[in-house]
Amino acid sequence: MHRERITRDEAISAIRSNGGKSVEDVEFLILESDGTISVSLRR
Repeated sequence: MHRERITRDEAISAIRSNGGKSVEDVEFLILESDGTISVSLRR
């Protein structure tokens, strides 16, 4: 995250906007080429 200049707050915000509550809910995050963050939650 540091190399891509993504803050923890930005990652948490993306997780919450996709229905997650914490980092433990996430299977993976993808930084898209347009700068958005895609989130895949665990089932």
